[in-house]
Amino acid sequence: MRQYDIKNLTLGQDACKYLIRLIENSSHIIKQSNDGSYKIINEELFRKVVQNIMIIVNRIDSEMPEIYNIYPTVNYLLSIQYFWSFDNELSTLVYKYKPGIDDAILLLNHLIFRSYRQNTIHQAIFNLSLILKEYGKEMEDIHSIEDIPEKNNYFFVGSFFSVLTIHVQREIIAYFKQSIHGLYTLLVLYENYRIPILEEDLLRKALKTPDFSDDTYVNKEVFSCSVLRRVRKNDKYQSLHSLIDDFAVRNECLQFFLNPIEFEKIDKIEPVWVCYCEDWIIQNLLENRVIKEKVKEYITNDTLGKREFDHMWKLL
Repeated sequence: MRQYDIKNLTLGQDACKYLIRLIENSSHIIKQSNDGSYKIINEELFRKVVQNIMIIVNRIDSEMPEIYNIYPTVNYLLSIQYFWSFDNELSTLVYKYKPGIDDAILLLNHLIFRSYRQNTIHQAIFNLSLILKEYGKEMEDIHSIEDIPEKNNYFFVGSFFSVLTIHVQREIIAYFKQSIHGLYTLLVLYENYRIPILEEDLLRKALKTPDFSDDTYVNKEVFSCSVLRRVRKNDKYQSLHSLIDDFAVRNECLQFFLNPIEFEKIDKIEPVWVCYCEDWIIQNLLENRVIKEKVKEYITNDTLGKREFDHMWKLL
């Protein structure tokens, strides 16, 4: 099942009861396995059953408190082996059904110390970190930056930065300032993970040779320019304004974001630029027939993710 093939499921009463029974049975099996009274013979089959349960509960519109009982089972499976196929479903599950603090701490530790740290798991780690932060908890097993696996995986570290001790956060900030050179990486850590590393010297170096080579899912140039626009409008960062203005002279994408309504080179406007603007700006730009047709063709080809796709259609 592709993640966005089925967005919502409505289950009848019998189906809900059956789903609850599956979750309860899975939990019972785990308890028996932990006390040694039962051995799971086919762990791969059991994993597939649990994964299918996750896929269903992530899409149902019913309120069932029993769903939260799935977390001990998920933690048990991740304690044995990390399954990359869990990544997207875990992110959704944690967001939609926030686990209790004990389950959240255990799950976060599994994802940080036992997983293969695929990019797709960063959102789940970030969501779990928000839960710990709500409870005033910190990562107790990380006493220094050297305790972090793959400290040079910047977005991985950024995803749980907020629940590290002040001492470790300072170590990470110092390390990032020395090791980060890419503009996109710098701006993601600043914008998405709120890590205070956006300083004049670091931005100047990053702007000299920005790496805008895109991967499958991210337009690095557009994201970077949209963030630079917000920084340029923030008086807190006045020392950075001249750097951003100088970069805009040689970058049309940033020229657009700094003044999208008055940007005169209509033929140069890429539809994805429009999609990164605020709603009121998008609506204003879509009054231009050429821009509107560009955007319509772009989102019709399903270039965007499902959520952005639906949002843009509403504005059209």
